[in-house]
Amino acid sequence: EDDLDPIETLPNLDYKIVCGNSLIGLPDGAMRNLQVEAELEKLKEDFYNITDESKKKALRQQINTKIRELLDSAEQFAGYSIDFDFKLFFSEVWREKGGFDVVIGNPPYVVDTTLEKWQKDFLIKNYVSAIYQINLYMLFMEQAFKLNKPNGFNSYIVPNTWLVNKLVAPFRKHLLTNCNLISIVDLTEEQVFDATVLPIIFTAINNKTKSELRIINGKDYRFVERARLSRERVLNQPNYLINYQISDEDWDVLLKIERNTFCLEEIAKSSFGVKFYQKGKGVPKQDENIVSNHTFTHDEPIDETCLNILEGKNIDRFYFTPSNKYIQYGKWLAEPRDEEMFVGERVLVRRIVGQTGLIAAYVDGHFCNNSLLHVVKPHKVSSKALAALLNSDLIGYYFIKKFARKEKTFPEIRIHELNSLPVSKYFDSKILDLAYSYANESLKRTQPLLSAFFISVINSIIFELYFPEEIKSAGKEILKHLGDLKPITPLHPSGTSHQGEEQMSEEEKLAIIQSEFERLYDPNHPVRFAIETLDSVEEVRIIKEALK
Repeated sequence: EDDLDPIETLPNLDYKIVCGNSLIGLPDGAMRNLQVEAELEKLKEDFYNITDESKKKALRQQINTKIRELLDSAEQFAGYSIDFDFKLFFSEVWREKGGFDVVIGNPPYVVDTTLEKWQKDFLIKNYVSAIYQINLYMLFMEQAFKLNKPNGFNSYIVPNTWLVNKLVAPFRKHLLTNCNLISIVDLTEEQVFDATVLPIIFTAINNKTKSELRIINGKDYRFVERARLSRERVLNQPNYLINYQISDEDWDVLLKIERNTFCLEEIAKSSFGVKFYQKGKGVPKQDENIVSNHTFTHDEPIDETCLNILEGKNIDRFYFTPSNKYIQYGKWLAEPRDEEMFVGERVLVRRIVGQTGLIAAYVDGHFCNNSLLHVVKPHKVSSKALAALLNSDLIGYYFIKKFARKEKTFPEIRIHELNSLPVSKYFDSKILDLAYSYANESLKRTQPLLSAFFISVINSIIFELYFPEEIKSAGKEILKHLGDLKPITPLHPSGTSHQGEEQMSEEEKLAIIQSEFERLYDPNHPVRFAIETLDSVEEVRIIKEALK
């Protein structure tokens, strides 16, 4: 027979399940009515002990009246609407423990476009995480620690964007220095929600213990520890990126890549592409008719303002293909840019990158690129050489690992990330410029063996520039064997090159490329030997394995 005596009575959940604004409560220093608060505590205690439903109903009404009385008083002091406060509704928790033992949740992923001005002002004043475009999930993360008791636990499932976004670096630093972040479960390969959100689960303790951060792989919902990150290592790097996708091995390679380098922004100016259409933007402001009909876009130039359009699909690694579309360029466009960025030698980089890295091409001519392309105009190095660098395996690996882009279906490079890419102080514009021309001409002529080889030459040059000691120690140097690589004079419609040299025919170019390929591709040539055995250098092997 059943024995019911040992069964513990469930706790009373009245006033434990509450609906209200979890982020905006009683302000610090609000005038408190201690007498009403004391009466409220007595009423709550009586309420939990009463079993008679009619008496509970009457007492519930008294409690609600007292709570509203306190909230009304606080509203007069604060000057804004208050419908909830944790310390008021759960006063016994703070009285007994100083906060909750555990806070868990799936906070709303809502940007600040839904907030009223007074709400934004309050959040910016009261939350470190209310920065850039306010997203409520980060505020809920911060609020969790305010609600925890000392040494309390909290765990949320949230988007992964806060881990590596440069603009929320102050929040990451605040979190890393004020709590013990103990684990991140990577669920980015699982379809957890219908929305296009890449989620992670973090767990933290409300203390300042300096333990390692455990990275746990949650693929197929089998939770296996993948790596550990040192808190000091994260705090000692710019922007405090919490890169949960990389191993200690990757960390070491990234640090070696960054040796003896400077940021790309020191040698080049970068810009967003042009946004052609958006309702309410431009001078005069574009209307729905202009936006839907693409009024300023044409199949051929109709006046002197028209520029040939280049879009993401027109740019491939090492070459580009002009489009058959033209845009009337001027202030009437939604977001025009400095027109100097559309003339002269430059590099165009797709915003949406490939699975193995960036996609960039050298461009020289009057083209207008749309917002799916970034523009990079170097002022201290060759544009072709810079395009070769940006297309390289090394930079592709660096970008994907540094900025945690591996899991994204359509990973995007942001301008600040582009500007921060490391350029070796040993950067050799001359040889990379020439190697780019060889790869470009081979691709345009659909010579797959030749183009693949010269792209391998470029990758090998880049590896040597960034890992000079490692490459030399392994006997895999190739730069010293490329000094006699024959130049290719650029082809120009006028019949002369920019240097005033006579035009080289297409046949002459191809003959030189074929001849140099046969010379360097000879099994006994040190360049081919170095390229084919470069994997013996540990750093190169790690990079190539990661990009497979």
